[in-house]
Amino acid sequence: YGVREAKGLEFKTVIVLDFFREIPSSLQKPWRELVLGRATQDFEHSYPLVATFLKLLYTGVTRCIEKLFFVETKSSTAGDASMRWLTKQVSGRASYATRNNINDVEAMSMTSDEFISEGINNAELAQSLDELGQAQLLLERSIWCFEQTDI
Repeated sequence: YGVREAKGLEFKTVIVLDFFREIPSSLQKPWRELVLGRATQDFEHSYPLVATFLKLLYTGVTRCIEKLFFVETKSSTAGDASMRWLTKQVSGRASYATRNNINDVEAMSMTSDEFISEGINNAELAQSLDELGQAQLLLERSIWCFEQTDI
């Protein structure tokens, strides 16, 4: 789903892909100034389109029930500023987010219980197959799932 299509829906996990990079280049620096608390009094008048992107961001973020991921495939001024704000610790308060260099979004989006369940499902499916190559792949996947758990 795109953000607009997801309006009114909820999801256990939401991945917001390249949101900040997609902000037009003319709004990248103004977005940074807003996020870092450096916007001037006439900001809304000078950059009315930023409000549209803020509403889109709000819609995307509020679709999430449990886990929210921002994934940016390329660096951007708006994205870097937003990540700086989200990961900043203030007065002993924990940051809102952690920054990760991820190669496998699935590994970050499943709980230990979900990995165990998926591992069991893969092992059971492998046991029911006659074709050895497919069964081996499913068993390897099962082992990988079990290795992702924190128990």
